[in-house]
Amino acid sequence: MSDFYKLLGLKTKQPSEDELKKAYKKAAMKHHPDRNLNTAENPTRQEAAEKRFKRVAEAYAVLSDPQKKHIYDQYGEEGLSNAPPPPSSGGGGGMPAGFGGDMPGGFSFGGPGGGGQQFVFQSSGGGGGGGLGGVDPHDLFAQLFGQMGGQEDGFGGGGSPFGGFDMMGGGGGGMPRGRQQRRARPSAKPDEVQHDLKCTLEELYAGTTKKLKVTRELLDAQTGSALQAQKVLQIDVKAGWKPGTKVRYSGEGDERPGKAPQDVVFVVKQKPHPYFVRQGDDLHYAASLTAGQASKGVKVTVPTLDGRKVKVEQPAGIRNNTTAVLKGEGMPTKNGDRGDLVVNFKVASAA
Repeated sequence: MSDFYKLLGLKTKQPSEDELKKAYKKAAMKHHPDRNLNTAENPTRQEAAEKRFKRVAEAYAVLSDPQKKHIYDQYGEEGLSNAPPPPSSGGGGGMPAGFGGDMPGGFSFGGPGGGGQQFVFQSSGGGGGGGLGGVDPHDLFAQLFGQMGGQEDGFGGGGSPFGGFDMMGGGGGGMPRGRQQRRARPSAKPDEVQHDLKCTLEELYAGTTKKLKVTRELLDAQTGSALQAQKVLQIDVKAGWKPGTKVRYSGEGDERPGKAPQDVVFVVKQKPHPYFVRQGDDLHYAASLTAGQASKGVKVTVPTLDGRKVKVEQPAGIRNNTTAVLKGEGMPTKNGDRGDLVVNFKVASAA
């Protein structure tokens, strides 16, 4: 059975808060399974490394809590387990008032006035000692020292706490992908995240409703770890919206420690149209003519975005880039009017 003080390399049983945290950090970095290369390729070694790292976290979780430390100092790990406590070696001194060994999944001990606070411990698999309950040892490390690896690890200077070992890297020895996802913690994120809202010209002409699924990170209230969730947002596209129009959904993005959740912003992107070019509220249509057609004059049937067809007649002698304007056949405007439809005659050069 491990001695928690020796496990953390402590020389005193009354360390200061700073001494305890430094000792835990040093031991956790030493035993972290992802710092030891090839553990991912060796399941046995990986499992042993995980156990060592968890035991270090258990030691810190107990010694950093005054009440748990008090129980441990008197009765050892057995006092933190579900088993009845051992007899006191001090001659009649039992567990603190309010101790209950029969509480399912853990125990409680009372403070002044007989109130009880429950601590739930589970077997660590490392010798029968008290575990961490629902706390992941990787989350514990991240809560104290920040994100592992990358530019947002909380250690200053953008460096990794493992001295240049990139825990989030994709190369050899990197952090297993599954654990990245389980305990990824949002750090310095912008106040908004943008997504493209791709619309056809017909959709922007008439208006439409779109439903888009977005993935966001929610913070677990107990562990602070990030959990992925999906949500469908409905966007009512208004007739006449222009490319670049933004639709904001406040607080629907990633949750961030100590900050308001991100906003989700959709930015309208207009898809190319097979025969219309939009310029502001106007629509431009190219009518290709031969030199012979241009010399005689033409009647051109032009489609519209609402399915109608309008005829445009141009007399003989049409020059290249001659235009004909159909008033009110363009895109809807803010004031309820419509832009124009401009027909551009493109005359091919005579052979």
